Amino acid sequence: MGKFYDPRRVLTVLLAFLLLAGLLPVGKAFGEGTLLKTGNYYYSVAPNDGKTTDKGATGLVSSDNGALLDGLTSTYAGFMGSGTGTPGNVQVVFDLLKDYPLDSINVVLNSLNANWGFQELTVKYRPEDSENYYIATRHTRTPGIVSTSPSSTWNYSVNVPMSSKTARFIIIDIKRPHAYQHIPLTEVQIFKGAGQPGANPGPALTAEQMALEFTKDTLAAENLLKTGNYYYSVAPNDGGSPDKGATGLVSAKSGVLMDGSNSTYAGFTGNGTGTPGTVQVVFDLLKDYPIDSINLVLNSPNANWGFKEFTVKYRPEALTEYYYLADKHIRTPGITSTSPSSTWNYAVNIPMANKTARFIVIDIKRPHAYQHIPLTEVQIFKGTGEVGTNSGPALTAEQMRLELSKDALLIDKYGQFYYEDWPGKITSDTQLQQEYANEANALSNAAWDAAKYDRFGGIKEGGQYKTTGYFRLQKIDNKWWFVTPDGYKFILKGVDAASLWEWGYGTPLKKADGTPKHVFEELPDRTAYASAYVNDSNGERVSFVIANAMRKYGSSFEAKWEDMTKKRLIDWGFNAFSKWTKPRNVTFPYIQVLQDPGNLKRIQWTYDVFNPQNESIIENALKDQLQGAKNDPWLIGYTYDNEAGWDSEIVKEVLTYDAASPAKSAFVDFLAPRYNNDLAAVNQLLGTSAASFAELKGVSINIAKVPTADISDYIKLASRTYFTTITNIIKKYDTNHLFLGVSVVPTWRTSLDWDSAAMDFVDAFSIDEYGNSPGWISRYESFGKPLLNLEYTFSTTQHGLSPVNAATTVASTADRGSAFQSFVEAQLSHPLFVGSGWFSYYDQAVPGRKDGENYNIGLVNQQDQPYTDMVNVMKTANPGFEQVHDASVTTRGPETTAVLTPAQPNGQNGSYASPVTLGFVTSSSTPGGGRTEFSSDGGVTWQVYGAPVTYDREGTYTISYHSIDENDNEEAIKTISFKLSDDAAPTITLTEPIEGSVYRTVDELLPQMTITDAMSGVDDTKTILSIDGKPIQQGSSVPLYEFNPGQHHLHIAASDLNGNEGSMSVTFTTIASIDSLCALVVKFRGMGWIDNGGIAGSLTEKLNHASLGAFIHEVQAQSGKHIAAIAAGYLLRDSAALAVAQ
Repeated sequence: MGKFYDPRRVLTVLLAFLLLAGLLPVGKAFGEGTLLKTGNYYYSVAPNDGKTTDKGATGLVSSDNGALLDGLTSTYAGFMGSGTGTPGNVQVVFDLLKDYPLDSINVVLNSLNANWGFQELTVKYRPEDSENYYIATRHTRTPGIVSTSPSSTWNYSVNVPMSSKTARFIIIDIKRPHAYQHIPLTEVQIFKGAGQPGANPGPALTAEQMALEFTKDTLAAENLLKTGNYYYSVAPNDGGSPDKGATGLVSAKSGVLMDGSNSTYAGFTGNGTGTPGTVQVVFDLLKDYPIDSINLVLNSPNANWGFKEFTVKYRPEALTEYYYLADKHIRTPGITSTSPSSTWNYAVNIPMANKTARFIVIDIKRPHAYQHIPLTEVQIFKGTGEVGTNSGPALTAEQMRLELSKDALLIDKYGQFYYEDWPGKITSDTQLQQEYANEANALSNAAWDAAKYDRFGGIKEGGQYKTTGYFRLQKIDNKWWFVTPDGYKFILKGVDAASLWEWGYGTPLKKADGTPKHVFEELPDRTAYASAYVNDSNGERVSFVIANAMRKYGSSFEAKWEDMTKKRLIDWGFNAFSKWTKPRNVTFPYIQVLQDPGNLKRIQWTYDVFNPQNESIIENALKDQLQGAKNDPWLIGYTYDNEAGWDSEIVKEVLTYDAASPAKSAFVDFLAPRYNNDLAAVNQLLGTSAASFAELKGVSINIAKVPTADISDYIKLASRTYFTTITNIIKKYDTNHLFLGVSVVPTWRTSLDWDSAAMDFVDAFSIDEYGNSPGWISRYESFGKPLLNLEYTFSTTQHGLSPVNAATTVASTADRGSAFQSFVEAQLSHPLFVGSGWFSYYDQAVPGRKDGENYNIGLVNQQDQPYTDMVNVMKTANPGFEQVHDASVTTRGPETTAVLTPAQPNGQNGSYASPVTLGFVTSSSTPGGGRTEFSSDGGVTWQVYGAPVTYDREGTYTISYHSIDENDNEEAIKTISFKLSDDAAPTITLTEPIEGSVYRTVDELLPQMTITDAMSGVDDTKTILSIDGKPIQQGSSVPLYEFNPGQHHLHIAASDLNGNEGSMSVTFTTIASIDSLCALVVKFRGMGWIDNGGIAGSLTEKLNHASLGAFIHEVQAQSGKHIAAIAAGYLLRDSAALAVAQ
């Protein structure tokens, strides 16, 4: 408590000095009120130094002549310490013979030299009719006396104000710091206060009776209850007796929790696995009392001690089924290894406002399994009002154990905290429905701004990138980004567990023993709200989220809720469902969690990755999900498993397994070649004596014997095995989507060895980080992979909910929003970070989900009310996150320029009238090793640029192009457009026949030509050839006997694809001669037009003799007989032409 600096205290010190100087008359009274000097006093230990009246006194000492009330500071009672056997404290009890109202008590303890002094002084008192003493003061000497203390510190007095409290008996208890310290007790001055003394004094106590006074219980205050018993859920394994190790009832009179001392405590040390998360203690006061307040002291010896939160609940004797909640308290600040010692002592006072209770239960939660919990003192103060008259029997230990399992009433019919009111707390269904109408009106136009965002929420500012139809990851300007299926940059701004049906929003209906929980004021009607009740692998539970949605949205509640949820998220700037469940019918980007099957061979929190059956088990569990999602453009990618890597704890357990364990066998197979398969060397290393490596697989191995490098590489092997299996399965069924890792917690249930080996298998590495610093990124920075934080949150203590941990606890709802902005911006300021997922959409239930979590983590409470002060901050912050990330690195990626030749259009209306050559020039902050790509079909297909490309056909061209540098930085897509106009006819070049060519009628003509059009190209379907107006087939030989001897015209007409037409003609001549007629006879004989060889020979003979007339005569005679009429006609025509020519 320290010294009292009131006028009486100062006066007391002054008088002490005056007495020593002989300036104060002996026995003179001072202070306010009358100095009492009546009755007797008695020492617990006879003084071994000082005034003769007191020195050696083993019986009563009269107040009239004893040293302590003689008014002199030159006399004293001394208790010299001599080492072993010296009592640690000295007590003296005063009997004033009757009750007196006391003004103050002044205690003088003047030291003769530096060997005299004390450590602590306690003054306590009791009126005649009280069974207990009450503490008036507990005082620690300051400064303490040491051998070098100046003499000015040797004199010491303490004044204790009593405020007219009534007392007959006073005890002074003085502690020494060590067994060699001498204790002085110089003077005790007791001043009567205002009020009447007791009228009928009892007889003076005997010495024996005075000795018994030292054994009476002490309370901190007159209304402090110290009655009945208490019982622990877990026996304390540290602290003082009788509580340490106590498995039964502990008496309130003797236990450390109600002994009035902060130096004793009950301790519950945490040692990891198996340590209970909660410690409970129940108090039975034996009958009902009105309670004024309850004071809890939880002082930590060091930074390893502390607690996360506690609850205090109570019940009167008549209430048998459940308790009421008195308080739920979250420790702040949390204790860490760097906490100053000033934060280790902790006390909480809980006002009870005269509520009636016989039973009080304290539940104390630890933040983790290694945290030690201290419980120092529990002070229960009686209030005003009637005390129960008919106390029931004290509960047995077994009955007290059952008390610990009883629930506290926690929530009302809407799932809200029962013990608190706040603005907006739901009081009726009508209020819910009106809130829906108001919000629906406010969000009626909520949608992505198409000028700023693509349909997936990708940001259009900064340009478009290559489209693949699916989400991908790309480095842009030395920063990683998601790229949407439509080709725009995307930072994941996600919300986790956004389904109305999320199991974690429900709360169990039954306790672990199957009995009903009594935490509900009123449950939703099971018929009207049947959808709110679920019984599945996560237990039998009720969801007030669902019940309140049904109340709020009415018919078709799910569709209305989904519409509202999507509009909220867009309005608040979120763009994805980032983890766990999502609404069933809302189209929004999402990440799908592929959960590890439950039938894998487990090792603590993970499984045996070396089991050869894993691949088939996992594939059978996941293939339907993968096949169903592989073509979904809204799916960003997959994560697998959750928060479950390997560390040395897993290896430690694996090494204890026998040969039936695939992981143990894999370890031996891994280790043997590292030591050249030298069994003796391995046995020496491990301290084993296996006869073979096969036998070693069945031997338990102490991990302490295994070199750290071997453990590290074995974990890496396990990681590669795990990720190889998963990536192979995903790629087998879905090659379109990203693999985003396994959401590890950076320093919990994983290791850097495990994480580092995963990097070759994942497209991005995801973690869950419930913290407020981006420092976790440095752990993974060297790997260069894109990073995601898929679970984070900020919370506060409100409305019966708890915060997640100290690092993410803030003071208010608005502060949750501010912490969100600071944390996300800090992460996005790193070029590897590509997004995060807020956990979660709703708060958890006040009574907790099946694992006890009841966190204030939602954007929305369980009554479907947004946390407006928080989401308003998010609404402002979210749209700026892309700019924050873009500014994280200032160096830029490649820049590409398109170069046209000719540089300027040379045709009409800005078009080119001649072919155009397109080339590209790229500059970059990291030149070399990259590539430029271009596309002529709007990005459907891409070509790697190697050399300039010529465009020579008419049309309008839009060429997309971009570059990717050697560091995989991708440039936004650029485009260049140009037009080629074609007004020219095709060019026709004829090489056969040429102008003036002469042919025999027996010859065949095959026109040889080329038709070209440099711009739009030749329309081959419109090329027409004719001789003398008679169409001929292009590419076929024309028999000239079909044409009369003489001059002929070959005409060619051609058209290009633009409709430009061109033509040309040439003139050639056909002639008849004896030779040509002979050749025709041979040709026609071959064609079957002359079917008699003799006739053919006769005709040839006549021509050879120039008997043209005989030839004509024979042809005429055989026409229609052995010479086809058509053939005869051609022969006679040419004969006539020959005759004329001759």
